[in-house]
Amino acid sequence: MRPWGRVGYLHLDGDIAASVGPVSAGVSVDSLGLDDHEAVPNIGADFDWDPIHLAVEGLVAGYDGTGITDAVLSIPGHPSIMPNTPVESKVDVGIYQARATWDLLPSAPLDLGVGVGVGLIDYGLSIRPTSSPEPHGIDDELPFGFLTARVGRKFGNFEFLGHISGLGFEFDDEEIKFIDLEGSLIWTFWYMETGAAALEVGYRYIEIDYDFDPSLGHFNADGTLEGPFAGLSVRL
Repeated sequence: MRPWGRVGYLHLDGDIAASVGPVSAGVSVDSLGLDDHEAVPNIGADFDWDPIHLAVEGLVAGYDGTGITDAVLSIPGHPSIMPNTPVESKVDVGIYQARATWDLLPSAPLDLGVGVGVGLIDYGLSIRPTSSPEPHGIDDELPFGFLTARVGRKFGNFEFLGHISGLGFEFDDEEIKFIDLEGSLIWTFWYMETGAAALEVGYRYIEIDYDFDPSLGHFNADGTLEGPFAGLSVRL
């Protein structure tokens, strides 16, 4: 078992669109003042039962800022927010995953596995015009499944690990595309009788394109989270 914890310095980018009719343009994250780098905590654990590898993790990111809208935003149940409206905005997103892979090369120096995973995206969006006391908000949870692959290679006290996960599907009035890419370099600096401790550095890229088109309106969020991270892990 290898529990780990790390902090990413992740940048948020993308567009958000909401309308009671067809959506023609989205409000950019940049215009809402949310295009910033934030410290994002990420914890998880890896389990090896040869030839099966299981990874579980959770990542929670939060961004807030002030800006001026560059398109119309109409959230059902709220008055439309027109372009060039000063607003205070906040977005929170939690991404939770469990990935199971099967080792294709059990006796080779290169660790290569493919498999499936399940995930949950828990998101909340709040946009408040500065002239109004009431925020316009959307909160929801989105469960999904995906395909995944992992690769690893050891070089003495160093180890490279990477994974790629992704899916794209439509179901009733929902459509989602999800991509998760990660590469990390692990340096084991302390060996103990019961395990070892290591330092991890790497880079993460997550892309989410979610489209919800019910009878009452339309919502689309197209965004990316990406940036470097660093942390510690313990092998038990």
